[in-house]
Amino acid sequence: MNHAAQPLPPAVILDLDGTVADTLDDITSAVNYALDHQMKPLLERETVRGMIGDGLPTLMSRAGETSEEAMIAFLVRRFKEHYDEHHLDQTVLYDGAAKFLSRCEQEGILLAILSNKPHTYTLLVCDDLLDPWSFGAIVGAHDGLPIKPDPAGALAIADAMGRDPQDIWLVGDSVIDVDTARAAGMRAVAVTWGFQDRDRLQAAQPDHLVDDFEQLGDVILHSGRPSAGPRGA
Repeated sequence: MNHAAQPLPPAVILDLDGTVADTLDDITSAVNYALDHQMKPLLERETVRGMIGDGLPTLMSRAGETSEEAMIAFLVRRFKEHYDEHHLDQTVLYDGAAKFLSRCEQEGILLAILSNKPHTYTLLVCDDLLDPWSFGAIVGAHDGLPIKPDPAGALAIADAMGRDPQDIWLVGDSVIDVDTARAAGMRAVAVTWGFQDRDRLQAAQPDHLVDDFEQLGDVILHSGRPSAGPRGA
């Protein structure tokens, strides 16, 4: 007797900073450490919040108000000098993240991390905060792989997990994550508790816009098989 193949459970690619982990205070401290070495004005937490998302060199270019490559490289080095030792001083998982991750594992959902944070720091933060859960891939920014919104990283993760891109949810707190999902042919979910304002996220027209991890879990578990193309927030 022939039996129809059972559909695979969904897979989820999660952004890290501003999505799973609140890293803003430690990033702000490292930014200001770098700026102080150049006697540049220090920045408030909320100012840094609006600069995050496009990778470390771009962050330091914005923070230092410079496009000079040598200056950006200097600021990046100083940032790393501080962040190497202090990347977990104040960084924590967002409320509800642990329960969400456990819920996904219980339902057999494959998980992965894709971040524009340097790969070394992505691994360090994940090793410390996400060790209780299994991830099919943890990928940060590194040479040879373009950062989001280029879809290369997301597609590489899909290939590693053995899933068609249309069967994957890509979850993040920025327009960059929505654009990455679109470029990769994945379903885009934007979260409102991170580093980007709700109105900007809504304007990007993700498939779903969610306000907490319980809602995120319900979307992933009860919205049926993902498919490419927007369905509205």
